[in-house]
Amino acid sequence: MTTRDFLEAAERGDPDAALDLGCQCQDDGDLDAAESWFRLAEQGGNLVAANRLGLLLEERGKIAEAEDCYRRAAEAGNPIAAWNLAITMEERGEAAGAERWFLRAAESGHIPAARKAGALLASRGKQAEAEHWYRRAADGGDTSVLNNLGLLLQKKGQPKEAEECYRRALAEPGFDPVVAFNLAFLLEDNGSSAEAEKWYRQSAEHDDPDAAVALARLLENRGAQREAERWLRRAADAGHAGGANNLGYLLEEKGKKREAEQLYLKAANAGSAAAQNNLGMLFRNRGDLQTAQQWYRRAIDGGSAVAARNLASLLESLGDLTGSRHWQQRAAELETAGS
Repeated sequence: MTTRDFLEAAERGDPDAALDLGCQCQDDGDLDAAESWFRLAEQGGNLVAANRLGLLLEERGKIAEAEDCYRRAAEAGNPIAAWNLAITMEERGEAAGAERWFLRAAESGHIPAARKAGALLASRGKQAEAEHWYRRAADGGDTSVLNNLGLLLQKKGQPKEAEECYRRALAEPGFDPVVAFNLAFLLEDNGSSAEAEKWYRQSAEHDDPDAAVALARLLENRGAQREAERWLRRAADAGHAGGANNLGYLLEEKGKKREAEQLYLKAANAGSAAAQNNLGMLFRNRGDLQTAQQWYRRAIDGGSAVAARNLASLLESLGDLTGSRHWQQRAAELETAGS
């Protein structure tokens, strides 16, 4: 059909022709005309036009009116409009409404909506429902859900299936260091340290500081201290508090106490309770018991049961048995909470 044919059909009330004319006008940059034709097509019951009108209105800054268009089309069964409505609501912070429309779109076969629904459900602790939608998304070809599905299955006590998800994700183009780290963690937990080291290393080489710290731990365990130090420095330089703390501990063991203290301070000021506890121990060994207590207390505030026991020990050595018993009790409470 020619443009004239579409025009004549649209003027006779053909909504499909009006939609085509709207698309042509939009492609030509005539947004006013496009909006008019989309409105006419929507009035004729064309759901695609209702969604296209919503997109155009959103592009023109008419957010409330765009949302009305999405809602009308979504309620009439258009999954793409349901997706657009869900995105609009999510951006506005309306998680419950967004979840509802993501689910509505997913139920109609919209794969990205299945992924989003899975993520929102998982964030609310609805693990079984999240798994269902992650699987639907994965079966529909969305491999980006495989990492989240793997984490969910791992937490659920299905390590073999979780491992399969991670390996499928890593077989996709574009290396993802987060997935590699998760696979390595699972393998290490299952006793496959050699393969875990391989994946930690690949992830660390792609600048994942968590992987660098984990790799350093495995290297230390097999006596490769120099290489472990190199990876911890890389993590610490990237601002990783755990890397700075672990490097500090390694250097303190080598007698480099000044550098160790600076690293502990860096990690402690970033919120590492382990580093705060290590500073407490360092100052206690130096004889500065007041500063030691201050760091132990900061570590305890961060949830460290070890620091609570260290503070109890320090107070006992000072003859403060009441204070010592208090912090022993606090340590027990923190251990129970962390178990």
